[in-house]
Amino acid sequence: MEKKITIRENTAEYMQELREWAEDAGKGGLEEMAAFFRNRLGEYEEHMSMWNAAYKRIGTMIPEQTEKLLDLGCGTGLELDEISAARPSLQITGIDLSPDMLAVLANKHPQVRLIQADYFSYDFGASVYDMAVSFESLHHFKQDKKLGLYKRIYEALKEGGTFLEADYIACCEERRRC
Repeated sequence: MEKKITIRENTAEYMQELREWAEDAGKGGLEEMAAFFRNRLGEYEEHMSMWNAAYKRIGTMIPEQTEKLLDLGCGTGLELDEISAARPSLQITGIDLSPDMLAVLANKHPQVRLIQADYFSYDFGASVYDMAVSFESLHHFKQDKKLGLYKRIYEALKEGGTFLEADYIACCEERRRC
């Protein structure tokens, strides 16, 4: 059994900041997802640097027998920086809704096959990948929407394949609402 790794030292402070951000963001109404990321592209990688320890860790978690990997919601490829460094011969397919984020990823990792699409509707194929990963992407969606996606991910994996979801979850109903 692996030990629990704490990525964030001050969870209470983070949750308060998240609550304030959510309240402020809600004042302007909902923003279309691709536009949300396009509008934050310049600050995205710095903002996501809070997960650097987790990115490094995910780079060590790819099973040795993995040859083909699917990254759902790959964004600018922050997790792929570590995965590619650890496993340079891996065949990686990244899928993301944001063409702007994919352009950044393409400059960093031209060897990655990129697909600009909604991973909820894109056909991944059957028994194609040894592994699928999703890092800080699926928290944007409600559980009922994710259930069908999980089934499709399972079908896209070869027998014995692995799915790694690296995301945060709400510990309780109070934090789930913020």
